[in-house]
Amino acid sequence: MGIAARVLAGLALLVTIAAIWRRPDEAPLSAPVAIPLWIVIAAIEVVAIAGGLKLLHGVLDTPGAGVAWIATVVGLHFFALAKLWDIPPMNWLAAALAGCGLFGGLLVLVDAGQASVDAVAGVLSGAVLLGFPWVPRRPTTVVYAP
Repeated sequence: MGIAARVLAGLALLVTIAAIWRRPDEAPLSAPVAIPLWIVIAAIEVVAIAGGLKLLHGVLDTPGAGVAWIATVVGLHFFALAKLWDIPPMNWLAAALAGCGLFGGLLVLVDAGQASVDAVAGVLSGAVLLGFPWVPRRPTTVVYAP
């Protein structure tokens, strides 16, 4: 994948997130409409992860940042899903995962060691993802359109 394709993939991810985020407040989308948008978000996530890893391993020569990149992209995709499915608590999950990934990237930049990066961006983000359903929160009403 060329640099131009990677840049376009990143821009596509940002445009999709912005488009979903700026959707006017209304009832959640019905399942037939929401499923294709979810697929688009997931596809952009896959392209962003693959393109970013290729860039990190090749051009930037920082393969140790791969785990941090994956955690960041996964976190960002949850922002889009939270807006798409109207699940505001999912924004906390998105912020925590993206934060783990960004902090792991910072650890790469300061040459803190691969074990530190893996612990923060890999193990901690995994614990956040697995533990999120167990976090108590206010009940929300999910409205499904017919």
